[in-house]
Amino acid sequence: MNYTLDQQTLIRVKRAWEFLEKADEAVSDHDLNEMIINLYRACFSIIQAHLFHSKITVKNHDDLKIYFHENYVRKGLIPLDTEKIYAKLYILRRQILEEDIEFLDESKCTHYTRQTQLFVSAVGKLIKSD
Repeated sequence: MNYTLDQQTLIRVKRAWEFLEKADEAVSDHDLNEMIINLYRACFSIIQAHLFHSKITVKNHDDLKIYFHENYVRKGLIPLDTEKIYAKLYILRRQILEEDIEFLDESKCTHYTRQTQLFVSAVGKLIKSD
């Protein structure tokens, strides 16, 4: 099935919020690695949504991170403080997947979740304003 750009954008926005819900479930299950991965996926999905909306494609996670920082953060569309959670989750996700570490800092769960919600909302506002 072929989706229009608007449909692809909406699918990714919805997916971002679903990943936030999955992160909450992971915290309830005390699976903090899964929480980090889902928070990262929420950030990734909302950025993808905005890129689809803007008719821009990138090849991989690294390119997406670089493109987002150069074109959104440096230009002031997203404040650096808001972007920090994406950068932190990017690093943690990579450590979890590549080094098989276990994220043990349960005290930061609420902070990471809240910051990710703010990030998803901020990028979502960019989509609506275009």
